[in-house]
Amino acid sequence: MHGTRDLYLRREDWPRVIQTLEIESKLWNEDKERAGIYAHIGQIYRDELRDLDRAIQYYESALAVDRECLPANRALFEVYYERGDYARAVPISQVLSAKVNREGEPAERSAFYLKRAIVAARTGGLTTAAESLVVALEIQPENLEALEHLLALCRRDSAVYDFGSTFRELEKLHTAAGRWEPLIELYLARLDTREETADKTELLRKIARVFEEKLEDKNQALDALINALGEDFHDRDTARYLERMAQATGRWGEVIQTANNWLQQQTEAHHKIRLCLHLAKWYGDDLGHPEYAQPYYAQIVQLDPNNVGALRQMGQLYRKNANWQQLGATLTRALDVAVADVDRKEILTELGELLDSQMSQTDQAITYFQRALEVDGHFIAAIENLERIFASRGQNRELVDVLLKKVPALDDPSEVANTKLRIGSLYEQMSDAPRASATYREVVDADPQNLQGLRGLARAYEVLQQWPELVKVLEAELDVVSTERERIDILMQLASLQEEHFLKPEIAAQRLEQVIEIDPNQEEAYVVLERNYRKMRQWHELIATYERHIAATLDRKTKIELYGAIAQVYADEIDDADRAIDAYKNIVDLDDQHLPALEALAKLYDKQNDAQSAIDYMSRVAELTQDTKQRVEAFYKIGKALDEKLGDRVSAQDRYEMALDLDPSHIPSLASLRQIALDNADYDKAARYLDQEQSYTAAPRQRARLLVDLGKIRQEMLGDHESAVLAWEAAHEADPENEEAAMPLADEFVAREAWEKAEPLLDLLVRKAGKRERHEQHDLNKKLGRVCAMLGKDDKSYKAYSAAHQLDLTDQETIRGLAEVCFKLKDWGGALTNFQKVLTSLGEDETEARADVYYKLGCIKREQGQVKQAINNFEKALGVDGAHRPTLEAMVAVYTDLKDWKQVVAYKRQILDNVMDGDERFKILSDIGDIWNDNDKNPGKAIEALEEARDLQPDNRPLLHKMLTMYEATSNWQRMVETIQQLADMEKDPVRKSKFVFTMAQLFRDKQNDQARAVELFNEALDLNPNYLEAFERINKILTGQKDWKNLERAYRKMLRRLSSANVGNTELEFNLWHQLGIIYRDRLSDTNSAIEAFKMATRYKPDEPVERQILAELYELTEQLEAAIGEHSLVLHKDPLRVDPYRSLYRLALKMHDYDRAWCMCAALAFLQRADEEEKRFFDDYRPRGMIQVKSRLDNEQWVKNLFHKDENIFIGKIFEMVTPSAVMAKLQALQAAKQLPVLDRRFKQDPATSTVTFAKTFGWAAQVLGIQLPDLYVRNDVPGALVAVPSRPPSSVAGQTVLTGFTPQELTFIVGKHLSGYRGEHYIKNVFPTLGELKIVLFSAIKLIMADFQVPPEMAQAVNQTAQQIARFIQPVERDSLRLVVQKFVEEGAKADLKRWMQATEITAARAGLLLCADLEIAKKIIGAEPQLPGDLPPAEKMKELLVFSVSDQYLALRRTLGIAVG
Repeated sequence: MHGTRDLYLRREDWPRVIQTLEIESKLWNEDKERAGIYAHIGQIYRDELRDLDRAIQYYESALAVDRECLPANRALFEVYYERGDYARAVPISQVLSAKVNREGEPAERSAFYLKRAIVAARTGGLTTAAESLVVALEIQPENLEALEHLLALCRRDSAVYDFGSTFRELEKLHTAAGRWEPLIELYLARLDTREETADKTELLRKIARVFEEKLEDKNQALDALINALGEDFHDRDTARYLERMAQATGRWGEVIQTANNWLQQQTEAHHKIRLCLHLAKWYGDDLGHPEYAQPYYAQIVQLDPNNVGALRQMGQLYRKNANWQQLGATLTRALDVAVADVDRKEILTELGELLDSQMSQTDQAITYFQRALEVDGHFIAAIENLERIFASRGQNRELVDVLLKKVPALDDPSEVANTKLRIGSLYEQMSDAPRASATYREVVDADPQNLQGLRGLARAYEVLQQWPELVKVLEAELDVVSTERERIDILMQLASLQEEHFLKPEIAAQRLEQVIEIDPNQEEAYVVLERNYRKMRQWHELIATYERHIAATLDRKTKIELYGAIAQVYADEIDDADRAIDAYKNIVDLDDQHLPALEALAKLYDKQNDAQSAIDYMSRVAELTQDTKQRVEAFYKIGKALDEKLGDRVSAQDRYEMALDLDPSHIPSLASLRQIALDNADYDKAARYLDQEQSYTAAPRQRARLLVDLGKIRQEMLGDHESAVLAWEAAHEADPENEEAAMPLADEFVAREAWEKAEPLLDLLVRKAGKRERHEQHDLNKKLGRVCAMLGKDDKSYKAYSAAHQLDLTDQETIRGLAEVCFKLKDWGGALTNFQKVLTSLGEDETEARADVYYKLGCIKREQGQVKQAINNFEKALGVDGAHRPTLEAMVAVYTDLKDWKQVVAYKRQILDNVMDGDERFKILSDIGDIWNDNDKNPGKAIEALEEARDLQPDNRPLLHKMLTMYEATSNWQRMVETIQQLADMEKDPVRKSKFVFTMAQLFRDKQNDQARAVELFNEALDLNPNYLEAFERINKILTGQKDWKNLERAYRKMLRRLSSANVGNTELEFNLWHQLGIIYRDRLSDTNSAIEAFKMATRYKPDEPVERQILAELYELTEQLEAAIGEHSLVLHKDPLRVDPYRSLYRLALKMHDYDRAWCMCAALAFLQRADEEEKRFFDDYRPRGMIQVKSRLDNEQWVKNLFHKDENIFIGKIFEMVTPSAVMAKLQALQAAKQLPVLDRRFKQDPATSTVTFAKTFGWAAQVLGIQLPDLYVRNDVPGALVAVPSRPPSSVAGQTVLTGFTPQELTFIVGKHLSGYRGEHYIKNVFPTLGELKIVLFSAIKLIMADFQVPPEMAQAVNQTAQQIARFIQPVERDSLRLVVQKFVEEGAKADLKRWMQATEITAARAGLLLCADLEIAKKIIGAEPQLPGDLPPAEKMKELLVFSVSDQYLALRRTLGIAVG
């Protein structure tokens, strides 16, 4: 059927084609096939026969069979579209839209959606039309016809703009085409349809951005932004953008006028506040007129006293003016009133930034950043600050915690990924591979194509040794990398994993083949592939790889190595010697001097029994090689081949000698030559070869055998016994188990009585003697028994002798040895039996041996409990030899057991008669003395013996100590003292000698009742050892008991002199001695003046001890030294300002001295402490100032420096600042002016204290006059909040705000003003301009640098110091520089020590002192100080008040009051 149809088609016989197709349709049961045939017929009617009606009929028939038939739907849609029958085209377009969007070319699909849009638009479906046009443009953005239709549709119905995707598509298209005016029209059209304020402001900002960036029309941009801000005053993005455009266009006036108009029209407070905030910021920050900003802030405060926004913008002004202290205080206040989380987190972050960047208090800054995160855990500003700090400090763990918080705060997936990558890297640095892998896994899960994540994950898995996971990651990485180099690296790593960790060389080989497929010249891959084929023993594949490697490499050396490897495989694995030879010949073709190949060829030919060829190649090796060892081996092998295979022994010997000429240690050649010498009976030469051979033999057993043979040749053939022994010793050392060496050596060592050397040899021989003859075994065991007996190894000796006795029962030497060893082992039965056998064998003339046997028998009987028989045997021994020492010692022992001490002493004396050595006689006499004293309880007899011993050793200390005990037992005190004196005279160490003297003193005190002599000796002990306090206690006790106070006083003074001379340095001891001496003077001798001196000395050791000061004060009062008493009380008060007693005592003393002002100051302090009694309260109230004090004079510079400055005000720092202040201030003012941040002072508010009627101004002028301070300009501003502040300006100026102008009494104002004016002292003024510690450090170092350019400053400050020094240098005058030079030089000479923080605190205390001097009221000082803001580095208010309390009763304060004429009385 198909053939017929194809024939009709070629003929274009369309009726017959149709007829054939209709027949086919009836043959098909499948609906899809039939529908396709109907669609085909329709296509013929449409395209070939031009009969659209019949075409439609067949298309509809196709759809009736299969509604989804794409050709029919597509054709029918085109027919209806071409006819303009849009209503019938609509449902078909719906069916097609689902299919066409997935199939076909982009141009075809885009054209369909364009037609669908036209159909929908013609039938009223504007939304569908818009959607279709958008899809058409998404598929084919360059479809201009679709774009024109969409624009026409938008113009036709503006509601289309409200359709999001339409708007976004048009926006994108206009942007891509650069059609900016139509884009603005699009935004304006959409603006009309928006209801939400946020949408409107966003559209207006977009309009502004187009005007600014694309049309370069910043004025139009500003107009759009003004409209946007008018929509929402609170939109910060709009405000910031508007400010930038206003700055760029210079139209600030118009912007401000518009905002003021809005402000006048507004009635709602929150809108008015926001507009005031904008206006204040614009004036203060952008236009540099902070004075114009103030009324807006005032209006905000009136509307909302706790307005956080206003406080924050005021803070911005302080930030611009670098007024960090005020900024900190303002932000702190804003934080206190802030409620909204957004304000709290931002303020906390700003405070943290201030502390970190300006106040060098990073740790405290961290706390603020963390508090911000407690408000909002995702606040990115706080997170990034912590991130920066922890990163700079290298605190990786804390940094990770912060970055983990940062991740959920980020929106951009790329930033999230980068942050996680950084976290992973930090985990790696912290060696936390599990967390690193988890983090990298998150990155890869989010973006499987992230190469950095994959690489990090691979590193982590490698550390964790998670090899399966590592393989998966590397395979994923393989799909991501773009270069062949990267693919090769990954494939190499995968191959390594498979080979090393999975032990799968076959998979490794596959990966390596992939590498070689990418780069056939990748030699590293060939090397690893070769290794894996070798592991798999795939020899033919290995050889093929070697051959590919040879083809790939250009390196001749590598080719040679590869041919060598091929040869090795053929030779060792495949056993194909011919091919191995071919491979080695390939090497020789490349390098005819390649020694390994030549050598291998020699071996292969030798293996094939081709001796001549082997010798030829080996001869070439010997000829060519520079390696001596190789030449030696070559000559040896040639010699061996000549000797063994060709039978040419002469030539062979010649080659062996040639080998030895090169290497005398070549053992095979030596062995071969030795054998030739032995065969020729040339023993001398054989011995030389053998000796040479053993000396070069490393294997111990082989060397031992050679040495044994050498020994035999020397002993038997050459008759050289000594040399033979040396050879056997060397053999035994090399192999301790060699019997042939051990046997002759054992005999040699026994003969020499070298028992230790003989024992191990005999052990070896006995252990291995099983195969020897019986007499040999007996002889070896007997020798071993003797040797062990000599070494004291009795058990082993007994065992050996017993074995020998069993082998020969008649040998007397064995029996004597067995008896001796049984005796040693306390085997009394065995010893008795054997010694009796020995005794019967001895002759009468063998007296020494018989005496020894009787002695041994006596010992045996004693041990068996037969004492009488023991004594009988001992007496027989003494009968044979009366001086037999062991027997005499045994008799001593026997009578000692019987406690017959006289007999013991008698036999000791008999021993003594035969002892001539002095030391031994001394010992025996000492033993006799001990026996008389300890056993017979006769110390008199003991003393006689010990005194006889002392004659032998007069300086024996243990003996003298023993005699001391006996003298004490016999109460012979005089001899005891003499003996202790003797010991003391012998002692060189003064400490130990002092103990002997101390003991004598105790004897005189307790036994001879000579107290005076005892005191003398106790003093002598102290002279020897001043630390021997026990001796001083004894003196103190004796003299106190005798009430001999004068001598006791002398004893104390003598003790103090000893300590001083000895330089003991015991502060506590010397303090106590002076204290007790003072007590003696005061209470025993009634010598008040001496007591004062003693207590004063005590205070030198403990200056802060209040008891001493109190006692001194009382003694001074007794002697009418009232000034000194006051000084002591003042010292106690200074150390503890809250202690009440000193104030009361000083009040009493002041009255006694008629010093009423001091008395009043004490009462004022007691009243302040609320501890004053009625009299003190009354006195205080009677003279308490009411209002401002009435002064009669003013302070001069001397009074300031001498009495008002705090002692911790470093004079050098103050003078350096005073010298550099004028130029530093000028530099700072110029910088502020350049930045348009210079404060503008309104002259309308300036007050002249001399003529002003304002109370504050008059107080200000009065205080400056009293303090002797040059009066600064004063500006009084009732219209602005704030306290009294110094403003950086020329001339110096102060501004008083509302806070200080209301709510304070005149007396309180005097404290405030006095404290403020202290800051205008030349030494202090620098703080007004550079208020922070960091700034002051920079100024100080800069001043020093001006004079000493090489002065070292901290590295982190070097840049700032150099810049500041350059700025100051521009303004400093020559006379100022000269003065500065003098101060700096003196400062550096003194060590350049400067605690600047303490200096700042001290200047603050000085300022408070000035305020107290003017107000004369501690309660006022406490109130004002307590209300002041606590700034970083400040002393706490309580500490400041302690300082003022001490100052209020000090001589300096009293002197200042006298100077001003305000002292009471």
